[in-house]
Amino acid sequence: MTQTFVINRDLPAARAALTGTSVPAISITHLAALTLKVAFASGSPLVQASLGDGATVRCVLKETPTGSVLLMDATMTASGSGSSTVYEAVWDDADVDSTALRAFLDEATASESWSRKAWLEVEWTISGSTERCFLPVEVRVSFHQPGDSAPDPAADASWDWLKARLAAGTGITRSVNDSTKVITFASDAGSIPANACTATVSEDGLYLEFKTFAGVLIGKCLLNA
Repeated sequence: MTQTFVINRDLPAARAALTGTSVPAISITHLAALTLKVAFASGSPLVQASLGDGATVRCVLKETPTGSVLLMDATMTASGSGSSTVYEAVWDDADVDSTALRAFLDEATASESWSRKAWLEVEWTISGSTERCFLPVEVRVSFHQPGDSAPDPAADASWDWLKARLAAGTGITRSVNDSTKVITFASDAGSIPANACTATVSEDGLYLEFKTFAGVLIGKCLLNA
């Protein structure tokens, strides 16, 4: 399912379209693929426009505007240009799942209401300045409940955030292992400098850990995806 809405940057507030003041009716179903497309606009009348080079956008599904995270996309992807620019978050079936989301929907299942109100936070950063917009969404219970454990959205989002920002430098190559969540750097000549290390997202998704190739922890820093 693809759902599109507009954010009026002057307020800021979410709108269903460039014209009118209707709030978008967004629904998310547990374990159902979802694509969110967000356009940004400003002025009177509203004019859609890109946030510009270097801008970053993320979206987070929360229990309340200040509550627990249920789902997260740390790096929404821009497509189009100028007045046709939109930012997309694409979740496959398995991505619309987390331990927190399952627990959140247990109440809806117990009461046989089969859905609950949650909040979608869209955050955009331009030249170090960050703004946010919240909108209510309906989260629905899936009647297909898998037996495996749920993924950790914080760890996945931290990994996506890290890959987008930790780039190779001059004379340095980068290799990424999505399975083990390890980024390895080496010189273009293929030799490994004496101070070379690997960068790995910790299991809880909170830290970036630097280790020698022998696996010895050198240090770590806190991630803020």
